[in-house]
Amino acid sequence: MDLLFVVALALLALFVLAYTGGLLLNLHNNDFFSHFHFVAGFLTTILFFLLFKNYILALSLTVGIGIVWEFYEVVSWKYLIKKKSFKPERKDTIEDIILDFIGGLLALVILVLVAGRG
Repeated sequence: MDLLFVVALALLALFVLAYTGGLLLNLHNNDFFSHFHFVAGFLTTILFFLLFKNYILALSLTVGIGIVWEFYEVVSWKYLIKKKSFKPERKDTIEDIILDFIGGLLALVILVLVAGRG
């Protein structure tokens, strides 16, 4: 298995654990969560590109996962957390999806530049 794939998968798993742990321990920091979406978009796009070797599919799947993640946030707030301070706002949801996209786009630019040099 490609080393880049393993590293990206491990980092993505750490981010997901940190996010979920933050929710469960009532740690809420918007700066972390903003970075989470950018980095998760970046790493997820690399993973999908390494799996499928298709730039458009990799970015599309990344944004799709970002949208599913936002549904997860709403459901976890509604049924698990139920604290007003954790309630997802529409502006935050849109920003998170945009950050997923921008992180994925940056990953694609880097992948294209690396492929062009190799």
